[in-house]
Amino acid sequence: MSTAIAISPMENTANIQEYAHEYGENKYRYGKTGTDFLSTKEPEIRPCSPKFLTPVLDLNRPREDIKQRWSGKVISATDQELTVRLEDLTNRDNPDELIVLSRDEIDDKDQSLVKPGALFYWYIGYRQGFKYSKERISIIRFRRLPSWTTKEIQESEKLAEEYANFFLTD
Repeated sequence: MSTAIAISPMENTANIQEYAHEYGENKYRYGKTGTDFLSTKEPEIRPCSPKFLTPVLDLNRPREDIKQRWSGKVISATDQELTVRLEDLTNRDNPDELIVLSRDEIDDKDQSLVKPGALFYWYIGYRQGFKYSKERISIIRFRRLPSWTTKEIQESEKLAEEYANFFLTD
């Protein structure tokens, strides 16, 4: 198996000769242009362009640091508040909690989804960016799953009955 090393154009000739003495002349080495004496010996091996290796950082985009996560289920809802049961996703050893939330905490596009049995996720943390000061955030997102059709429910009940008959017969 051959090894490839990157040799800086700033390295002096003594370092190159030292490498050649230690590892041998036939090791693959990357050169600056691909044609000088430091270039690779095989044409299919090419040095990577460093512009593709550097990650792109968007300094205008704020970074979120989520400290607490819950999975919740709506127990009851009124026009002003809703009672929910929360399961702690950050520390599963904590017991479930029953709390009352103000309806104002729910995003306007999720208001129609608030009904008993609805499932949601609640995240609490911080948002901070290069141009933004640190702020506390609370995000509640309701799950949007397609509802089951009557036909699908009937088919699943029929399949469950077939399995029960198969496994319960001697």
